[in-house]
Amino acid sequence: MIFALSEKCKKKEFFPKIFPKNTLQTYSFLFTFPIMPIVEERVDRLEEALAEFTRTVNASLLKNSQNIANLSRSMDIHILEMRENGIKMQSQMDKMQSQIDRAQSQIDRAQSQIDKSQERIDKMDDEILEIREETKQLKLESKRNNQKMAEISRQYGRLVEDFVIPSVPNVLEEQLGLEIISITGRVKRKHPVTGKTQEFDTIVETMDRVFLNSTKNNLTSQDINDLIEDFKVFREYFPELQHKKVCGIVSTFNPHESQLKFANKRGIIVMGLGEYLMELKNPEGFQIQDY
Repeated sequence: MIFALSEKCKKKEFFPKIFPKNTLQTYSFLFTFPIMPIVEERVDRLEEALAEFTRTVNASLLKNSQNIANLSRSMDIHILEMRENGIKMQSQMDKMQSQIDRAQSQIDRAQSQIDKSQERIDKMDDEILEIREETKQLKLESKRNNQKMAEISRQYGRLVEDFVIPSVPNVLEEQLGLEIISITGRVKRKHPVTGKTQEFDTIVETMDRVFLNSTKNNLTSQDINDLIEDFKVFREYFPELQHKKVCGIVSTFNPHESQLKFANKRGIIVMGLGEYLMELKNPEGFQIQDY
């Protein structure tokens, strides 16, 4: 603006419009002072500075625009990744929820089985209580049965004394021609070394033999074998009879044919129920086996 005013000042056309006539002379020194080169230099520097500022601002704006564009693209990519991750996470959450549902279903089934098992356990507890009560009753019954068996054993012992022993002379003396020295029933003897007590049903002593009798309600082959094994035990308990031969007698009410044959082969006398007392059941030609 000053530069333009200087041009008009040369023509003296601008002053009447700007300054009043009475002030024109007062400010005339402004147009005679040599400041125009300085002003023009400053204006040029300002224009250059403004141009540089404009370039700097434009460059900064361009860079900011590029940064904004890059940031926008980065944000778009990030948003896209976040969406994809969100989709994946949702899928994983759905899978986890499905697994949780299945696990809950399994837990429910397991709980149902536990409840059923608990019901069975409770039922078993009731059954156990019943079994315990039944066991208690059985023990009482067993105790009573043992008492009855003890009584039967005592009665059976009396049967040996009252029924078997009176039959021995008839079998050994009259049917087999042996001379009896002594007959003893239900003999208890202590072992001379160990002191252990052993009981024998009936012991019959003759001149050169000792007969051991075993009375059984139901005779078996094992009973006959057990009697033969007792012969060795008998000799330990009766060392004073070592010089005599040991023989066996089994007594039963009704011996079975197979058991009779088994005894015959081993030379064991078999006595069974006869008309009045017990009698010899071995067949003719039977030979006593000495042990």
